[in-house]
Amino acid sequence: MAKQKKNSNYVTEKTTAQKAQREEEKAKAKKEKEIKLIAIIAGATLGVIALILGLLFAFGAFEYVPDGTEQATITLSNSTHLDVELFGNDAPETVEHFEKLLEKNYLDGKSFFKYADGKIYFGSTIATDANGIKGEFKDNGVDNKVPMKAGTIVLARGEGKDSGYGQFFILTEDDSNLDGKYTAFGKISSANLQQLIEAIEKCTIDAEGNISDSTAIKITDATMGGHSH
Repeated sequence: MAKQKKNSNYVTEKTTAQKAQREEEKAKAKKEKEIKLIAIIAGATLGVIALILGLLFAFGAFEYVPDGTEQATITLSNSTHLDVELFGNDAPETVEHFEKLLEKNYLDGKSFFKYADGKIYFGSTIATDANGIKGEFKDNGVDNKVPMKAGTIVLARGEGKDSGYGQFFILTEDDSNLDGKYTAFGKISSANLQQLIEAIEKCTIDAEGNISDSTAIKITDATMGGHSH
């Protein structure tokens, strides 16, 4: 009995279908490779970016910018108003303490009594660790990242890390040597700082930076809240 010949159209259709399936599988495999390659490149790129950012942070290319949580106004005897921005997220206990001092009118009548080493001192009272407040700075176990830049308001202290109370200083220039060693808790604007420096320089100042009481600029009022210009 003679063998039946296969339908040529069937063979052609089957071959075409197989070829199409192979092409589809090749395209799928190629796409998977491309996706894997993209993932590898993206991962490597992110790794490089992370490394670069880490190095930039390590070398201080990016500076921490604290968020102001509250405002205060210090009015001086020469009619200057210092607008103070307080950093309650970075030094909450110190900001709360400062607010309480203002509520008690503690700074009223106090003077800016010394201008030395890039610092203008005001207020009074250096306490002891027994009756001072918690020093909120890195060397005292507190992660306070506020940089010691010009205009920053800092809680003064004695040798004890928790000996700050009612004396403060305002930096007139950047001083990274103080980073992590004192509690930075607020700042004034560069315009306010320039006004203050110009006013202080008109006072009588001795070789140690002490300002003559007869020419000293005094605080007439210090309250929470911003000043209406």
